[in-house]
Amino acid sequence: MLKFGIAALVGKALNSFTLSKEGKDLGVTNDITNAIAAYLKNNAELEKEIIAEIDKARQHDITIGQNVSKFIINLRGLIRPVCTIAAFTWYIYAKLNNIELTSEDYSIIGGVLAFWFGFRSYDKKRLF
Repeated sequence: MLKFGIAALVGKALNSFTLSKEGKDLGVTNDITNAIAAYLKNNAELEKEIIAEIDKARQHDITIGQNVSKFIINLRGLIRPVCTIAAFTWYIYAKLNNIELTSEDYSIIGGVLAFWFGFRSYDKKRLF
């Protein structure tokens, strides 16, 4: 997972460097940065590592819940839906009462949406 984060940072740094005066002086072109970006996107080993990390996290969650009472399991299961309901209730309340939302409010709502729907396309891609 660390490699994936590093790859994204390297891609952003290369794009910034290409646009800078130093990058232009050294002859760094978009062809070079595009080739590196294509390599990073198509790296099958990197994708396998990401899938393994996700599976490891799921297995860890399963092992934690094996020796816990049913009440605690149900309580753990309520945290995410309650946070979601609270975020959207705040959004609806703010819209109905003409309360101006800040960027932090939209970030929270966007984070909730990303949490619930962000990995769905990735999981579907894995199934096929």
